[in-house]
Amino acid sequence: FLIAAALVPIAFAGCLLSATKPVLARTASIAAGDDAVSLGGPTDRAERQYAAAAEADPFSAEPLEKLSELQFIRWEKEAGDASDSFEEGVELAGEAIQLNPFSPYGYRRLGGWHLKRFGRTGRKEDALAAADQFAKAVDRLPTQSGLRADFSDALEKGCRHEEARR
Repeated sequence: FLIAAALVPIAFAGCLLSATKPVLARTASIAAGDDAVSLGGPTDRAERQYAAAAEADPFSAEPLEKLSELQFIRWEKEAGDASDSFEEGVELAGEAIQLNPFSPYGYRRLGGWHLKRFGRTGRKEDALAAADQFAKAVDRLPTQSGLRADFSDALEKGCRHEEARR
């Protein structure tokens, strides 16, 4: 009985450390990546930090969200459509959404990027892709008027005027 009682604190400490280690490593790597982004300049260091955070805590959507944001930052800085950076950002955002599918914010973020792409390209498909993402966000948080406004705006830009007025 005494041996079992002595093992309980050791087992508790082991569980605590194994559960918190990924979170602590992710948090430290994300902070380092955020510091690199705030300094401006090349995003390579930030990308390495966010990738390390994703590896440390593969169940967290945050590192993938940060990596997708980096791709969108690169896309904004590039001339023309720069589809590779945009598409890579969309793919990473999709992976982040898979880790947190019930949150409206990943869909809203992705809808916003599609709307920015529409502003650059003027293609109706980009506005409708934004509307699709905003619709998913509205499904998850129907009481958020800002999401509904974004959805309506994207529909309007996609030439779906009747749907936008509903």
